[in-house]
Amino acid sequence: MSAFAQRNIVNELQKSKAGEGTVTIHQDEKISALFKKLSDNKISTVYPHLCPAELNGNFAPYDSVQVERFLDIAAQYNIKVIPWIGGVFEESARPADEKWRKNFVASVDELLKNHPRLAGVQVNIEPWPSDEVVFLKLLDE
Repeated sequence: MSAFAQRNIVNELQKSKAGEGTVTIHQDEKISALFKKLSDNKISTVYPHLCPAELNGNFAPYDSVQVERFLDIAAQYNIKVIPWIGGVFEESARPADEKWRKNFVASVDELLKNHPRLAGVQVNIEPWPSDEVVFLKLLDE
């Protein structure tokens, strides 16, 4: 699935949290149709976009109820869900900042605790300078 398709799904899920609307049964049908198409094409994992991180290191807002609805539909097709998290290096993602890392790691912990059916997270911070080693510190934490 393209990043654009993933972003559209997550944007719809995030709108509910932001009070801009709700995800309806009709949208559930669209998401089901997407998962069927993915399954028919032997795609076993999706990476919905949960970026960029906020300036303090917390994740972008999301609605836990909508995440669970998404996971329910994914499970019907035996498709794993691994949120794509992170942001732009030294803008929305500041891994050299201890407070940012602490908040980011706490957000990961909370997400995985609240949604144990997630298959993990994909950390994507770019563009990453080749000589920068603080990413290893973030992964260790």
